Amino acid sequence: MAQKLRLGAFGGFAFTALLFVGIATAADLASVYNTCRNLAKSNQAVHGCVTKNSDGSWAVVDPGHGMLGSDGCAASGTFTDSSQTASNFGKLRIVTSSSYSDLDQAYAAGFLEGYLTAARIYDHHYNLKQYFVVMLNESESLELSLNWLERQEEWANAQVRSPPPGEEEPYWQLLGLVQAQFEGLVGGYQARAKQEQQQRQQQQRQEARRLAGGDGGRSGSGEGGYGDDDVRVGWLERRDLMFMNSNGDVYDIIDALEAGFGGEVENGTGEGLLPGAVRQGRGRGRRNPKWADVDPDPVRMSLKLGLQVSSTSGKCSALIKVTGDLGELLLGHSTHDSFTAMTRIYKHYDFSGLSNTAVAAPRMSFSSYPGELFSDDDFYLLSSGLAVMETTNHIYVGDVYAPLSYRCVLSWQRIRLANWMASSGGEWVDVFGRHNSGTYNNQYMIVDTKRFIPHSELQPGLLWVVEQLPGLFKTADVTAELSRGYWPSYNVAYFPEVYVAAGYPDMVGAGGHQGRIERLTAMGAKKYAFSIRLLKYQIAPRAAIFRRDQGVVDSLEAMKHIMRYNEWSKDPGQPPFTWSDARWEKLPHRGMPDTFNFTFERMSPRDLPTYEECAAAAKAVAAGAGAGAGAGTTRGAQLRRKTPIMSPPPLPLSPSLYMLLRRRMFPMYGGVVCRRSGELRGAAG
Repeated sequence: MAQKLRLGAFGGFAFTALLFVGIATAADLASVYNTCRNLAKSNQAVHGCVTKNSDGSWAVVDPGHGMLGSDGCAASGTFTDSSQTASNFGKLRIVTSSSYSDLDQAYAAGFLEGYLTAARIYDHHYNLKQYFVVMLNESESLELSLNWLERQEEWANAQVRSPPPGEEEPYWQLLGLVQAQFEGLVGGYQARAKQEQQQRQQQQRQEARRLAGGDGGRSGSGEGGYGDDDVRVGWLERRDLMFMNSNGDVYDIIDALEAGFGGEVENGTGEGLLPGAVRQGRGRGRRNPKWADVDPDPVRMSLKLGLQVSSTSGKCSALIKVTGDLGELLLGHSTHDSFTAMTRIYKHYDFSGLSNTAVAAPRMSFSSYPGELFSDDDFYLLSSGLAVMETTNHIYVGDVYAPLSYRCVLSWQRIRLANWMASSGGEWVDVFGRHNSGTYNNQYMIVDTKRFIPHSELQPGLLWVVEQLPGLFKTADVTAELSRGYWPSYNVAYFPEVYVAAGYPDMVGAGGHQGRIERLTAMGAKKYAFSIRLLKYQIAPRAAIFRRDQGVVDSLEAMKHIMRYNEWSKDPGQPPFTWSDARWEKLPHRGMPDTFNFTFERMSPRDLPTYEECAAAAKAVAAGAGAGAGAGTTRGAQLRRKTPIMSPPPLPLSPSLYMLLRRRMFPMYGGVVCRRSGELRGAAG
């Protein structure tokens, strides 16, 4: 019989459990509660449940039981802070409920993430903003790019409200859910920021009374300054969170605006968005500067070239490897970035409650950052059986931005739509190509693990690759290339049309172009030309490394080794990166550990129990198999490991899906590998 019983208030929240059992007693429910609470404690997780009030407002409550997927919550979830993990990656898990509308589920998922991870969002925003404004000196350009993003959002929302004739309505419906999740993120973060401000005000009043001998005193506003150490969660505007989610797109938007493009497409100019000082650089772009300002100081010149060339020519590495006997398929990804971007969260979303039939992959696991609703590395594992990775290509000539318009769907939004809607690599590239923004221009690799049969010929459609530019979109099924052993990716465009259009020949002097190598050499700066010379698909340094070493990659450990490979100048021997080093201590690193000496860690969407798992564990307690489980965390952890009744991980082929999240002493992170031989396995570290 179905019986609804009300438990007492736990952690200040009275909740209701719906059990489908013959007879449910308070003792049974107490056993479930105690078991789940101990399982959750062993994970050092903070829990949250988002509910919608009768007036339409939203609130986060702590159900206290650690269960995911409660029907009473529009979204429920857990967050383990990075300070509690071996890899220094936080862990976020969110599940939505079919008891609510699709829009409410999406909003609640964002609200819960914004609320639970608010402190880390504030840390990440501060570090990211300082990187753009101080280190890249892009303050004015950043504000212009945010104006552009607001115009793009207005256009996209108009399409959601009234889809264009002849277009698939589900596409715009799901974009509406992505937008709703973002609105929820803003709402949840700001709700938490208000609570934190109220707490600071209360503390200030208490301190004032203490100093005044109990007679009161000035209360203070509780606001605090931006980035103050005593402010855990400061106020951020909606625009700030828009910047965080679109930061991959922002680089190209800034470049386009500085080259004089991307504004009013009616007259082909950006006059409405660009001040005169910026328009003077039209057609050039930030990454194609004039070289009259070659700096004789080697340190300053190295910094210039590092920002303009070296850093922009290498941001990620990826390797897809099939072993010689076709028995194993291994995927590896490593992200390179500034150390200011080392605040990380590994996320698991479960939108199984959505009713929209266009959703082919409701569950996803991905490496990410606080406040960002996509990976940004990128690396995704999807319940459709798809794995998605990318490495960034770069644009070296400003004119390629001429087709760019705010009438588009941003890269991060199209990724989410393709991940939701596609069940094959071909479908993924089709969805992703719609309304191409020409921003965050990457090479995406889509692996369909359903098409891999160990020890059999690779099936067509196993590996799709796509590259984009403004006005250019190239795709191909490259499974035949993979059948030769491996597919590498290293920030150099694969498709010749993309390579030429993006300006790589202008960099290296190919195809009759006078490249920067010759220009730098003529100006007496030959030693700075080396980092440019190898921007060719076949001879790029990482192309050579992968070609030389991929043959020994036949296991998870071997994949981990090659994705961490760094023989500069002789690896090993380098100490772990530390912020207290005098060379780096003044750079922004709010909320980060001092030393990055972390290890690989297994990541799974099922580290915390569902209600059904807790009920099974409680039955084991009642039967005597789990005596004492409700009394301490050790036995609870044992139950978590041993209880066989577990919900499936996001990829249906995999009883043991995980990733290795890596932190090294150089700016490479988010390294991820997975493998499949009859099952999908993985690691990250």
